[in-house]
Amino acid sequence: TPNVCLNDSPKVCAHLMFPKAVNTMDEAQFMLHVLKDKAMTVTNMKVVLWMDMGSGHGHGSAPVKIQQKSPEHFFVTNAFFMMEGEWIVRVDFELDGVARHLEFPIVVQ
Repeated sequence: TPNVCLNDSPKVCAHLMFPKAVNTMDEAQFMLHVLKDKAMTVTNMKVVLWMDMGSGHGHGSAPVKIQQKSPEHFFVTNAFFMMEGEWIVRVDFELDGVARHLEFPIVVQ
C-alpha cells in the first residue's frame, strides 16, 4: 500500500506489504512497516479490520495476531476479509507514549 502519514507529524508514516492479493477465501498475512525516527519507540500496536457498511453500520473481523519483528516491523496474521469491497485496516499504536492512529484503505475482490 502507499505510505499513510500522521497529519500532525508528516515524517511519521507507515505502509502495509502484502505478499499476495487479498481475497475472501484465504487468511491474509502482511507486514506493517512504521517509518519513523530511529530514536522513537512504537508500543501497544493494535490492528483492526473494518468495513463501513453505511448508515452508521460496520462489519469487523476476528482479532488479528501481531508479532513484532523489529522496532519498525510488525507481522500481522489471522487477518480475514470476509466480504468483497472496500475495507479499512485501522492501526493504533503509541509513539513515545503518545497515542497515534492511521487508516489504510484496502479493496478486496
